[in-house]
Amino acid sequence: GRTAWTIVMDSSATRAAAVRRAQRLTAEGLIVGVLDSSQFRSLPADEWIVFSGQYESSRAANQARQELGSSAPGSAYVSRISPR
Repeated sequence: GRTAWTIVMDSSATRAAAVRRAQRLTAEGLIVGVLDSSQFRSLPADEWIVFSGQYESSRAANQARQELGSSAPGSAYVSRISPR
């Protein structure tokens, strides 16, 4: 992994719940993935994160977040992720 900026779409305590959420977002036309937050020092531990995109800067990630508009969950936010 590498350090990057991403859009955190959702989080869950279990991988299964995060995968289900990712599948719903994918069905709506979004490109998302799921990652284990324990692999990233910049994320809360013990969560599964549904994310969208990898960006070089917060500006690029925020621009992408704005472009998603109402397609993204209202709680979606931009975060810098750094591998452990």
